[in-house]
Amino acid sequence: MQRLWRILMAVALFRASAVAGAQVATGSGFDYGQVDSIVVHYAPSWVREASYELTITRTGEVRYDPGPRAGTRMTTGPIAPATFTMLIGQARAAAFAELPDVIVMGDLRFCPIVMTDAPTVTVVLYLPDRAKRVVDYLGCGWVPAALRDFERAIEGAAGIGAAGRPG
Repeated sequence: MQRLWRILMAVALFRASAVAGAQVATGSGFDYGQVDSIVVHYAPSWVREASYELTITRTGEVRYDPGPRAGTRMTTGPIAPATFTMLIGQARAAAFAELPDVIVMGDLRFCPIVMTDAPTVTVVLYLPDRAKRVVDYLGCGWVPAALRDFERAIEGAAGIGAAGRPG
């Protein structure tokens, strides 16, 4: 039994290192360290709900631009650069750069079962020479939890609650 256990552990370690190597080898080349701003756009499905756009820069500047029916606050206080770094760490942990550009109804990986009339959250990470955008239809129930946690962390860092209400 102990020998079988050692063999299983060796196989598990081999697979883990192979997967880690494959992730590095097939990575998008996205350099999270070069991200200079994060933008979140919240678009509700119903006109009666609030929409907003939120921008956080590497220097800690936070801009909140409310849409119709959103809170009137145009800005929040700046955040510490370390907070921006932590947000980028969450993006990396969520493998944000590896996600599809659009997660919508019909995407068999993330959205085989759909709740209708859900809002959409678009997150964009801007680098000096390009951007990575993920449009997340919140009616898709199988989206990685790390992506949804990242979206909430961005709002939380800026002091903005769901639907653009001050937190």
